Amino acid sequence: MVYNKNEHPGETVNEGGAIFDLTCTGNDGEEFIIEVQRGKQANFKQRAIFYTSRSISEQAPKGRRSEWAYNVKEVYLIALLEDFSLDTDNDPAFLHDIYLSNRETGKVFYEGLGYIFIELSKFVETGAELDTDLDKRLYVLKNMSSMNKIPVYLRKPIFEKVFNIAEYSNLTKEEKTI
Repeated sequence: MVYNKNEHPGETVNEGGAIFDLTCTGNDGEEFIIEVQRGKQANFKQRAIFYTSRSISEQAPKGRRSEWAYNVKEVYLIALLEDFSLDTDNDPAFLHDIYLSNRETGKVFYEGLGYIFIELSKFVETGAELDTDLDKRLYVLKNMSSMNKIPVYLRKPIFEKVFNIAEYSNLTKEEKTI
């Protein structure tokens, strides 16, 4: 996994750019855009489409499209929505895995473009109910600010590292130099 630049200027001086929270490239060349949205955002679905479209259009080499032959690398957007919902008709699901498909058959049209929206406000599992690694990760993301220490059921190297980083981030400038 390679972490990429997160600022993507427009093609002209008058065209607005896009700033992603995090972008990275997977081992097979697929691109991931990670967005964390803390508050209600108007048109968030449209913004997700814009971001992935921008990422796809940046793959095209300028002036050499025939050589490229539209060999588009996969692009995925993963959005963590902290305090708002996608307005999904009161759907209690917190995880939405979106892809392009045929409306009539449900058959996948194109697998190389996907959206995962995670609505943390709908994730209500308690520590005792955490079954999967995803559950544990989402629990930490949602509850980190209210935890004083790492719970026993999260004693794994990855979570210990997250807690260590969080503890260090909360130190004052003076405490960091000690």
